[in-house]
Amino acid sequence: MKVLVATATYPTPDRPSAGIFVRNQFRFFRRHATPDETFKLFKVRTTTRRKSRSWPLVIWATLKFIPYFFRRFDIVHIHFLSPLAHAARIYRFLHPTTKLILTIHGNDLRKVQNRPQRVKTRYIKTLTYFDEIILSGESLLPTVQKQLGLEQCRIICAGVDDLRFQVDPDCRKEFDFIFVGSFTRDNGLDILISALEMLEEQEIRACFVGSGPLKKELQRAGHHLNLQIFVEVPQTRLRQLYNSSRFLVFPVRGDSFGLVVSEAIHCGVPAIVYSGSGASSQVRNNETGVTYKPNTPEQLSRVLLAAFNMADSDYRVLSDCTRQANLEYSLSHTGTQLLKLYRQIAAEKELHPVK
Repeated sequence: MKVLVATATYPTPDRPSAGIFVRNQFRFFRRHATPDETFKLFKVRTTTRRKSRSWPLVIWATLKFIPYFFRRFDIVHIHFLSPLAHAARIYRFLHPTTKLILTIHGNDLRKVQNRPQRVKTRYIKTLTYFDEIILSGESLLPTVQKQLGLEQCRIICAGVDDLRFQVDPDCRKEFDFIFVGSFTRDNGLDILISALEMLEEQEIRACFVGSGPLKKELQRAGHHLNLQIFVEVPQTRLRQLYNSSRFLVFPVRGDSFGLVVSEAIHCGVPAIVYSGSGASSQVRNNETGVTYKPNTPEQLSRVLLAAFNMADSDYRVLSDCTRQANLEYSLSHTGTQLLKLYRQIAAEKELHPVK
């Protein structure tokens, strides 16, 4: 069995966490492959913070994939709804027996939704060439059914590196709240900043990990709030920051699965998430975190204040419950599911070869 894993997002020095789960999955496959199984990785960035450069990157991604048109794989697995999906469609034309898999994660779906109708139509046509469509979270299903016309999809999350993100019992709590992700309105950072400003008189300590267009707004808020900003830290440092925080706050507006929520929960850190978001599926209210609605600064500020004033004994109970949760979102579980799917597809190809 020969498998090509291709991704449009991958860790870089300036964005060390971008698409890191693809790298983690690939390494898992390599570790657990049998002697007759081969895994190859194709990676390229098709997005950038500078939108003016996005089209050259798209062209570059397509050109870089050309050599793979002349290599034969049993399975090609594309991560993210991006121009690489169109490249896979061309690959299918050249290699009709190859099985195509596409994983849609959330941010990629949102970007396609915001594109002109002709672009969405092109993607809808391309999706018909894939044999398997995987969604990283069940919350994405209504959107892909309505916007892309997809009916049959598997749900397999990205997978948290459970060998890295673990509870560190020796780590001291330095922050009341942590936010991890792109500094954007989609992730609700503006809501969180406004909520913290409403609690300005409280001695709240918060840290923010990431980067994005709202960074300057966050820095301005930091002049009168006790905030610390960390720009794209490596995974080892991120684990330390999770363990140094009492709660993760993730007020995302969209239906993104929110892998950072699982990362925090694996570190025993309860999550505060908007109940109408995709990330809320990972949180059991008052057991592994807190869900709230509506997603407004006023409501979030009330939730943050209650969490800030939570007694240490109550917090320990909540944290102890959290660290035992979401094992099904671990890399070990996700990698095993994907390997099983690959092997099933490869076996079916051998039993029913295309003439």
